[in-house]
Amino acid sequence: LFPGVAATCVEIEPAVLRGAAAFDDMNHRPLQSPNLTMIVDDARSFVDGTRQRFDLVITEPSNPWMPGVANLFTVEFYRAVRDRLEPGGLIAQWIQTYALEPEAYALVLRTLGEVFPHMALLQVGPGDTLVVASDDEILPDQEELARFASDLRTIPAARADLRRLFGTEDPRELMVATFLMDEEALRAWAAEAVGLHTDVNLRLEYDAPLSLFRQLPGETSRLELELRRRADSTSLRDLAKRMVPVEASSSALERRLADFESWVLEAGGPSAGTVSDN
Repeated sequence: LFPGVAATCVEIEPAVLRGAAAFDDMNHRPLQSPNLTMIVDDARSFVDGTRQRFDLVITEPSNPWMPGVANLFTVEFYRAVRDRLEPGGLIAQWIQTYALEPEAYALVLRTLGEVFPHMALLQVGPGDTLVVASDDEILPDQEELARFASDLRTIPAARADLRRLFGTEDPRELMVATFLMDEEALRAWAAEAVGLHTDVNLRLEYDAPLSLFRQLPGETSRLELELRRRADSTSLRDLAKRMVPVEASSSALERRLADFESWVLEAGGPSAGTVSDN
């Protein structure tokens, strides 16, 4: 959707490419785009062998309990990704919050944080989080968000997608709506993990399947409760103040702060006082 942006997609299963047509009404027919290079390969094999460099690597493998997936969460994989990022580049690691224990989540955080000095956590949907990491600072400032908003105004399809998925096309509201934890909170959680996830110690491949049947239908997972317990609206408030000029205060941002505190308090997490504080 973004003019001049080239994308490379690596998919190991050819049937996924054939099935993509079933989602044409939702995904803008990416396989027909001249900006997309489609590669059928194992993601680890591709990253280890390519000489390409990228501004952003999004890694969304199957759930870590699937055989052969755990090596996409190792310190060696993250080092290989880092070597293929442009200066200031980002990696976005998808991790689900269902059928996974908090200890396994912390292990991924510690492993990713071993390679990248900066991290932030976003929640992009029910049960879906993205850990964004980089060598450089991650969170945008007002100027960067203003440039993004200007670009969006020229791409109606992207604006429509953001409204449909997140209820807003305002980059400031989008950041606040998805933000969960800053680097300090993630480092504190990662420090509780034992060791690192490595190619010679694929603990996730053996630990993750043990979580499959611990969560009853309709029950909030231990990991979801842990996320709420550790989330702190203080960092969300700081983010909002950093991104939103005082003269452009948004009621939508205030509503998000109120919803965030209610979500945290449901699990007995910390509160940062009333939402109206300035």
